[in-house]
Amino acid sequence: MDNLMPFPTGHNLNDRRSGASAEIFILIIIYIGFFSVTRVVGIEELASNAFAAKYIRVASIFTAFLGSIIILLKRNALFHFNSPLIFSLFLYFLACILSVPNSLFPSLSLIKSIEIFQANLLCLIAITTSQSTSYNFFRIHGRLILLVAVFIVIESILFPLEAWQTIPGDTPFQGYMLRGVYPSLNPNTVGLIGGIIAAIHLPKMILLKNKINVILTFFGFAIVVLSYSRSSLIAIIASTLCILYCLRKKTILLFIVTSISSFLIFFPSYIDSIYNHLIRGQDIETLSSIVADRPLIWGYIWDLNHKSLFGLGLGAAFRHPVLSMTGWGHAHNTFFQVMADLGLAGVLTWLIMITLIIQRLYKYYKDTNYRFSSNYLSILSVFIFLLAKSYGHSTLYIFNYDFIVLVSIIIYIEKEHILEKRFKRGQNG
Repeated sequence: MDNLMPFPTGHNLNDRRSGASAEIFILIIIYIGFFSVTRVVGIEELASNAFAAKYIRVASIFTAFLGSIIILLKRNALFHFNSPLIFSLFLYFLACILSVPNSLFPSLSLIKSIEIFQANLLCLIAITTSQSTSYNFFRIHGRLILLVAVFIVIESILFPLEAWQTIPGDTPFQGYMLRGVYPSLNPNTVGLIGGIIAAIHLPKMILLKNKINVILTFFGFAIVVLSYSRSSLIAIIASTLCILYCLRKKTILLFIVTSISSFLIFFPSYIDSIYNHLIRGQDIETLSSIVADRPLIWGYIWDLNHKSLFGLGLGAAFRHPVLSMTGWGHAHNTFFQVMADLGLAGVLTWLIMITLIIQRLYKYYKDTNYRFSSNYLSILSVFIFLLAKSYGHSTLYIFNYDFIVLVSIIIYIEKEHILEKRFKRGQNG
């Protein structure tokens, strides 16, 4: 059966010491780097000295990088990108590397490009581990994200001054939104983490009906609400509605849509209040992120970079003089963020990768064996959430919690494809 693996291997696939534990070990090393940045040492220092400000993050990624290469060399599986989806991820890495010469902070862009290559290596390690199930890596990473969320909630109690960010205007929760202290996370990223947790457990709550999934689903929703991340809230609503449709829960879906429509029709006096909450109580001229500011910044990026082949450097575009004067740290839209950082080469490779994922997930959706599988629906739910969030926030383009989720989805797809090939070959004798 080993000869049916799409990658040549040089080790015993049944050896658990070099098997399922390998990708978990690498993932834990990466998470040590994620936890290394606190409120004291944040992104601001990274602009002036990438190595000094995030030395633990850099050390962890290079440790994981070397460990991954050693594992893959032992398996004789390094650089075997002979799957369209895996190869598209590799092309995205090449686009990242090609952006480095244009970067105002080449060391920063180089490190972040190496992190993208680490994502490639993680895929290869997980896929060449035969005893690991297709959902295994996704499940483990989901638990690590849950651990991060628990840390954030504990910090909100222990360190209230650092954990709650004040916002102006007449807003819920007395004008505060939840952020991380250790690791240092902005409210949008906290909302991202909460949304991922809710999206993972919502299908399981509906299908499996056990208490733990109910608790975790509402815990994820609570994190989204407390973070005051509008993009996360809209994205988790979109993901929820899609999953209800997939599960043919049309009665619930109709109830939700009818309730929202009735509210808007019969209680118009609340619309102004809702709008004030969405723009965080500020005047339209100073902040209307959805209607005014964001398209304006996207226009800056388009004018500056729509003809650029390799962009301004991964992670460095908003330190360019033209974009830094906007006062925004990123584009708040993945398409324009990739255009700014990586140019047309990055946009093309990113779109190819996302399109291949959508194509494969849709293929599984048409199969009833997958459509009512809690594991598949968790994958689909999270992907819809991240894709919806990418419209209002820069996600799925740089090595972070969300990109590792993308990696885990690719691993799931590829391992399911391997099983499908094996089954067909077995039927053919």
